[in-house]
Amino acid sequence: MKKSRKPTGKAIIKRLVLRTSAKSGGSKSGGKSGGSKSGTKVLTTGVLNTAVGQTAAHIEVANFSSTTAALVTVQVFDWNSGSPVILLNQTVTIGPLTHRIFSQDVTPFHYEVRIIHPSNANVIANTFAINAGTSTVPGLTFNQDQLMSIKSGK
Repeated sequence: MKKSRKPTGKAIIKRLVLRTSAKSGGSKSGGKSGGSKSGTKVLTTGVLNTAVGQTAAHIEVANFSSTTAALVTVQVFDWNSGSPVILLNQTVTIGPLTHRIFSQDVTPFHYEVRIIHPSNANVIANTFAINAGTSTVPGLTFNQDQLMSIKSGK
């Protein structure tokens, strides 16, 4: 008779991730997968109020793949009316090992930044509040791991 072995920590974690993924319909990452079934990831800052001295939202998106370009959409919305109004909606192809910079005036109102990219892409996005001199304004910096994943609004 075969002895059954107890699963290791890695095996237990893998099962939990796969089980969670299957229930949520998400990716195998088990983390902030979000996005639509077509394999896109939609990241958002959520609705923010401009900081004192802030004139623009500054977004930097980098593609860390050494071989594959990534199609990325950067959006900025004005939420002052209670409903989103698109201020910036730019789709670009970011080549391997390159990055792109986007800036959008956001004074004085509530705004949101969204970054949409393929869920399997090695893309990192960060957003900052900047002043008229393009210096970073403390308080509204969001690094990739602080952005929230949402389902596409389509």
